[in-house]
Amino acid sequence: MTGLLKTLLRPLRNLVVSSSPPETAQTREEREIERNVARMRGFTYLKSMDEVLTWDEHEEEGRQRASLPLIRRPGSVSRGGGEESKRAKTMVIHDFGMAYHEYESSDRVVEIEAEDLPFALDSGQLQFCERFIYFAHYLVSCPPPGWIEWCHVNGVECLGTFIIEPQTSQGEMARIFERDERGGFVVAGVLGRMARWVGFEGWIVNIEGTFGEEDWEVGSMVGFLEELKGYDAVTITNRISHQNALTPANLPFVLASSAFLTNYTWNPSSISSFLSLAHQHDLDSQNIFFGIDIWAQNRPHSFLHPRLTWPLFNGGGTNTGFAVKKCAEMGVSAGLFAPGWCWEHFSSTADRRKVEGSLWRGVELDESVKCDCKPGFWGGDVHRTWEYLGNGVTRWAEQSVVGSESGFWTVFERAFGVVANENGEKSIISQLAAQGIMPVRGEIGEKKDIWWTINDEKPGILSVVAAASSDEETGQRYLKLYNLGVRVEEDTRLVVRYHRPHSSLPKSISFLLKIHVSSGETEELIPLPGADYKEDALCHTFSPTPSHDATITELGIVFSGNLAAEQDILQLTSLSIGSPTSFPRTSSIRITDVQIAICSREKWKHGRLSWSLSSFAEEPSRTDYWSRITGPIAYFEIRIDGAMIGRACGLNFVLPDVIVERWRSDGVAVDLCGVLFGGSRSERKRVWLGEAVISSLRTPL
Repeated sequence: MTGLLKTLLRPLRNLVVSSSPPETAQTREEREIERNVARMRGFTYLKSMDEVLTWDEHEEEGRQRASLPLIRRPGSVSRGGGEESKRAKTMVIHDFGMAYHEYESSDRVVEIEAEDLPFALDSGQLQFCERFIYFAHYLVSCPPPGWIEWCHVNGVECLGTFIIEPQTSQGEMARIFERDERGGFVVAGVLGRMARWVGFEGWIVNIEGTFGEEDWEVGSMVGFLEELKGYDAVTITNRISHQNALTPANLPFVLASSAFLTNYTWNPSSISSFLSLAHQHDLDSQNIFFGIDIWAQNRPHSFLHPRLTWPLFNGGGTNTGFAVKKCAEMGVSAGLFAPGWCWEHFSSTADRRKVEGSLWRGVELDESVKCDCKPGFWGGDVHRTWEYLGNGVTRWAEQSVVGSESGFWTVFERAFGVVANENGEKSIISQLAAQGIMPVRGEIGEKKDIWWTINDEKPGILSVVAAASSDEETGQRYLKLYNLGVRVEEDTRLVVRYHRPHSSLPKSISFLLKIHVSSGETEELIPLPGADYKEDALCHTFSPTPSHDATITELGIVFSGNLAAEQDILQLTSLSIGSPTSFPRTSSIRITDVQIAICSREKWKHGRLSWSLSSFAEEPSRTDYWSRITGPIAYFEIRIDGAMIGRACGLNFVLPDVIVERWRSDGVAVDLCGVLFGGSRSERKRVWLGEAVISSLRTPL
């Protein structure tokens, strides 16, 4: 009976992988080709301990490095007091498909089918996450730069994965404890260098193999983990026992790490046991993340449920938020395994979005959404449980404010943007790192008389829409946009680039800022001019405040007036809040040395556009917004022959073959513009490039 129970409670993946032989061995030449193609796409992953111990950043590509800094969040959103205000910190574990997908490749054109958009977390979800783990089943998996940069913009720490699979040989495992001449762990040193070079915050350690008896020492594992963030199934007895709580068997490793992620077959009693042990050792319960397997809700067979997570037999999937609620109630954190389940299990983009809404926000799942799952353990549709309505992840996860103490800025591009070529033909491209932070979503059930939306036909524009109203309904409507934590200084200002489509109508639109001071709360109302400009910029400097601890906590829009029909009342293209020293300025930055060259590593030959930047001052001491590679520039907009082809966070961009052919035959006009942190733009650089001739065009646009 015990053996059967363990079989049921262990994830199906482990049942298969642990008994499977290693994948078919590659020749050295085949593996080197694979590594070089990965480098050119911006990916970094290693398959063997030999590759780890010989890794050298000087042999890697600049495309593998993340550029954007981690924005330090000022805090979380206050929920008041009482049981209903309890929230859990959350960690998201990627584990989507086989990892390292084409659309995750940075600074190149990756076209995507509109009916098959891939998985990407949006800012409305990342505001409820503290850490993001890029999880893949290689020995070492670094997050792609696009994911790192998108997490950093949202203030989310990004971790890579160091995983020892069950079939790893004991000889390979013993090499984890190899020491250098100074007594340090060689593998730990390489992983530390790799994280710093690529540009992410640390590692999750997942040990599922067993060491040889002659190699195993608890002290060695503790020493190895002291530099890394850890989750592992190995115990002090050198036995694999998937850990669902803090126990004496894993305590030494937890004490050596900055956080611990449990397996996902825990229950409330195991949390209670953990809290008792944590108290004895002065451990912060917020640093223990209880795993929730989102895939566990699938029911491929009527007679066997291969994956289980709390609540037993219907946990995971749309019920994930209900488990987060339990973690919140008991004062611990939650780890969400594989939120891309919505994309892998359901067949259409429309269905995936609907299921995602149920998982994250607890909205009712549309009856049109179907899958191949068998009825649940208690009968009925396995994805329409009695618990999920109103219990989405965002209902019970701790929400962080956006931006930093010094400022906040955003544009309104999405992860998958619509671009048009010189003939007006439209396509969808991936731009994970260059997307904007979208406003918060309204609460379920609240009156929807004003809302925001993004129209794919108008990329980069956030539209504020007001519903029709009667003549009697002339009161104010309020649309909350962002939770903030920006310090108010003497020269703090709000800068908005916008367009009022129907500004000639007698309607009042204002920005409302809520400001916290030691004596309480104040508000500042900033009216928008009503003139019908094609696009305008509002720049408002805040009134001086006598308080030295004033903080902007919320930004929203106030609309007054009645409408005969639903209407777009405002279109935003960028927004920033901060003092002039919060963001870099444009005065000294210049784009130089623009060129196209054919680059090749093994099998992947391609044309690459590259450029340099003129010298700029060192990182300003007061700003959080500064790139280690591009300094004051967040990303570059790239146009070829007048058509936008993409955005780059680094100093190069892989060109589509069709553009390379034009460059070789007739030449191409290249237009580069840097978008600075804060939304300002550098001077455009326009050059004509041909394989044989390069000449500058100095005429203004």
